[in-house]
Amino acid sequence: MEIAYGTLETPIGCLHVAATCLGLAHVGFASMGSGTDWGVGDQLRGDPRWVEQPILQLEEYFEGCRQRFELKLDWRLSQGFYLSVLKELVMLQYGTTMSYGELARAVGSPKAARAVGTAMATNPLALVVPCHRVVRSDGSIGGYAGRPEMKAWLLDHELANR
Repeated sequence: MEIAYGTLETPIGCLHVAATCLGLAHVGFASMGSGTDWGVGDQLRGDPRWVEQPILQLEEYFEGCRQRFELKLDWRLSQGFYLSVLKELVMLQYGTTMSYGELARAVGSPKAARAVGTAMATNPLALVVPCHRVVRSDGSIGGYAGRPEMKAWLLDHELANR
């Protein structure tokens, strides 16, 4: 499989982006251990144009002028229950939140809130599949790959740019 890579500096850290001919495959923060293989292993070098639109749209998101990503997604890094959770989550509107329990119910597994949390922690498409919009049932923000202040920044950013 061929994979193209790119990076983007953002107000909350450097993002690593990886895409295949099928679409965006990985978005991760460098500070979260998203290393040079960006979770996709040693692969052949893909067409650099594959990351142009994802990087442009992520830049627009951080500038406050993009509320919805219009990208093809390569879902191959997720499967099973986690994939169903992420595909449901991608529909969650900009500037809104839902609880882990609500998301579990939306995918037909009302008792799987903890498993939903694991799906969020292993989300290979940060920001584009907005796991930062999933909060605790009491409304507190909960975790975000070990950096709740990043999650708070993202939620505040979206509220300010709705």
